[in-house]
Amino acid sequence: MHEDERTHLVSGHAVVAQIAARTKIVRRSKNMNQTNFAKRLGVSLRGYRNYEHGDREMPAGVLRSLYLEFKVDLVWMLCGGEFGK
Repeated sequence: MHEDERTHLVSGHAVVAQIAARTKIVRRSKNMNQTNFAKRLGVSLRGYRNYEHGDREMPAGVLRSLYLEFKVDLVWMLCGGEFGK
């Protein structure tokens, strides 16, 4: 594996971890537990936990559900910045 491929994998993992952390921020801001949050997103609890822990990349459909159910700014979810602005 070339160095640029390793850098891409590491940065990709970092993005997944950042989205996971932002997902947790959203859930806590709604005062919801993981079970109820997962239900609102239409995913299993196990699947949701994998997203929130950064073990799996969140698919576009779940990001869409975050927007539709909770009006989450998807640019913030993907890129960061100030929450709720």
